[in-house]
Amino acid sequence: MCTKRLLELEVDTNVQVSSMAQDNGNTALHIAVSDIRAGGQSNAQLKIIRILLAHPTTNPCLYNGFGRTPYAACSPKHEKLLATLKPTVTWEAIE
Repeated sequence: MCTKRLLELEVDTNVQVSSMAQDNGNTALHIAVSDIRAGGQSNAQLKIIRILLAHPTTNPCLYNGFGRTPYAACSPKHEKLLATLKPTVTWEAIE
């Protein structure tokens, strides 16, 4: 899979788009959940998001140029995407 290969090559998953357009400040996660094709919520798309989130350097809390994290940039009607992005913290980690 292309995504896994890129991560093996140590690409920076947190690089942000620098433009003055709709994608200003978006990371790979922002694009995966807010792209025009995000509404499809395909299994391949969800798998890519999970791979990105599992990568140790991916920061899912980065804000784009509009002040939104990938979770906040995701449409509320995209329930599968939101469920995949939703932070899960165990009580053990908190304690």
